[in-house]
Amino acid sequence: ADALGRQLVTREFDELTAFGCAALAARGIGRTLALPAGKQAVIAPGRNAGAWRDRFADGVARARNWRRS
Repeated sequence: ADALGRQLVTREFDELTAFGCAALAARGIGRTLALPAGKQAVIAPGRNAGAWRDRFADGVARARNWRRS
């Protein structure tokens, strides 16, 4: 949310990564898994999100022409 400067909406589900792995495995054998019912979670950018993005962009700009000897 901070990096994008936007609200993110996701599921309130503790094992979402594990579920994604299981869903990919099921898809490999021609099956699909339905995500369990649950509430949505909204993640809003923090108060310092703009400052974080500016600092990150500055670091990228300074590193752009950096080379190791």
